[in-house]
Amino acid sequence: MSQGKNILLYSTLVFVGGYFLFTGLVEAKGFLAPILTSIILTLVVLPLSRKLEKVGIGRSITSFLSTFLIFLFSLGLMWLISFQLKSFMDDWPEIKETMKPKVEQLKSFVIEQTPLSREDLDVPGEDGEFSLMEAVPDKSGTALGIFSHTFSFLGNYLLVFIYIFFLLNYRSKFKKFIVLLFPDEKKKK
Repeated sequence: MSQGKNILLYSTLVFVGGYFLFTGLVEAKGFLAPILTSIILTLVVLPLSRKLEKVGIGRSITSFLSTFLIFLFSLGLMWLISFQLKSFMDDWPEIKETMKPKVEQLKSFVIEQTPLSREDLDVPGEDGEFSLMEAVPDKSGTALGIFSHTFSFLGNYLLVFIYIFFLLNYRSKFKKFIVLLFPDEKKKK
């Protein structure tokens, strides 16, 4: 009976601990996501920063140049995505007209192969199409949400570059700190 209690105790501790671990990670994503992103991007530009330091440029300048290079690359990537999105939105009426027969074929197939009826598949709205504005009940709350999400994104975006700069500039201090966490016999490794 004692062994059964131990198994029950340990399995309960594992489940409760796992629950709190994942809940904590979800709650800390606002902090952990920019840190993790900046660590990954720092590892990407670290070879460039080391090469610039070998040339004779100071560490803080190479950190700034590497961070600025990643910043320019990310701006270019965002420009490319926005350009593609604009092109997609310009072509949307033609895409919609092209897709109408295919959607009707899919609806017919689903009606024939499943117990669903045409009424189950029809979406309410004008001309049987889904209207986005009908789905959004409070437009002022939506505008505030978009505004809030935009500033949150911009804050995290800039925070990532600040982290990259400091991770590159103070990488030897971070390395020394991590080495101090290990026992003396494992510091060489």
